[in-house]
Amino acid sequence: MSLESLKRYQFAASNPSLWVFKARTIDGERSNVGGWVEITNDVRAVLKEAAVNSLVDITETRGYSILGQTNEGSAMTLPADETVALEYLDAILERTADNKVTQVKHLKNASFYAALFEHNGANVVGFRKVSSAWATRKSKHITRAVFSDEQLTVDGRDSFEIDDYFDFILFDGRLYIFNKNRFESVLNYRQAHEAYFQRLIDDGDFIDALTDVEPISTYVGGNKIHLRRAVAIYEKGFFRDPAFLHNLRELCDELKLSIDFDDDGKIVPSPESCPDIFAALLDHRLVSRLSARIYDVSDTSEVVAGQA
Repeated sequence: MSLESLKRYQFAASNPSLWVFKARTIDGERSNVGGWVEITNDVRAVLKEAAVNSLVDITETRGYSILGQTNEGSAMTLPADETVALEYLDAILERTADNKVTQVKHLKNASFYAALFEHNGANVVGFRKVSSAWATRKSKHITRAVFSDEQLTVDGRDSFEIDDYFDFILFDGRLYIFNKNRFESVLNYRQAHEAYFQRLIDDGDFIDALTDVEPISTYVGGNKIHLRRAVAIYEKGFFRDPAFLHNLRELCDELKLSIDFDDDGKIVPSPESCPDIFAALLDHRLVSRLSARIYDVSDTSEVVAGQA
């Protein structure tokens, strides 16, 4: 299936249902537990509109990358089985009386919601991270008001916010991602990043390329951006290439990289040099042959002859 197939999906004729998920810690493991909510036709209409809104401006897709970003006209995609999304789909399809939401307290502090669209045997699931305002500790400080009959009046009833867009959609085994940060938050992709970072600092080739990995660990710490870049370093694997490391030593000064090497040619990390080490191992320190200027870039996409 493709983006075109998803955009042709008959949301208007579908039968949406709504699930709300809350974070739970069981035996020290964090997970999200969901329940389905009885909804009216008005809510179904809002969910259908949100699905259409999410797709209407999307004209292209590209593979998910750790440092890439989405824009208004594009979506990132990746196989759903590389995430825990299919586990949520399995949970959503198990609709029973036991997992029905019956009290408003079951909605408080929700992490995200998911709308299941069913039509002619084909399912689509839209995911959206819940607004931080819908939390017990925050919503109790909010007075909701409605404007009616030319006046503003307090409405003390509890409400649940449904947005006009989804953050990502699951369709035919693939995820279509419109908001990367929210996607990573909902599916706990940070945990996957941390696991990959651990692989990096445990990798024998990476250890052999440096005199000490501890400054790298300290530099990354809990910083989300540094963590993403470290995962990209692992994925690209330039530290495994002797020719790349040789060129790095030879061109370090020319590229204005403040990186030290020991007598064996190993990189000597320090708090000051870690940013340049990351730029180098990501291959993000580039020279323009047009202007002869040196640039740092946020992401790279190799140009292949014959491609537009």
